[in-house]
Amino acid sequence: MLVECIAIFGIIFAIMIIFLRTKKKYAVLTAPLLLIPGANILSYFFSEKLSYILPFDHFFVFLLINITALLISGILIGIASNKLTSRSAKISYGISFVLFNIILSAILVYNLYGDSGSFFIQLFCLIS
Repeated sequence: MLVECIAIFGIIFAIMIIFLRTKKKYAVLTAPLLLIPGANILSYFFSEKLSYILPFDHFFVFLLINITALLISGILIGIASNKLTSRSAKISYGISFVLFNIILSAILVYNLYGDSGSFFIQLFCLIS
């Protein structure tokens, strides 16, 4: 999924540049969407090296990087939503961007782990 994340990152970055060139305030609002694909690209290269340093395996380090990026992007979405004026715009912005990030993170982690059903058992044990 490295190529797909590079494509997603490139498309969102291009949209952000277009907003910056037209001097729209939406460039800041699209920035939290770059965190999940960016973290996945970085974790693709660094999670195996970090697994030698940390007492965790490759998959768990990848999972930690993605969940940390998901939490940070959620916080940034909450902060960025304050730039919107109407309440309905804040709610729709927050829901759609958080759902996008959660779905993308779940797909990336599931794709790394494979089609095994024990993925959900391990994820549940991590959450609880």
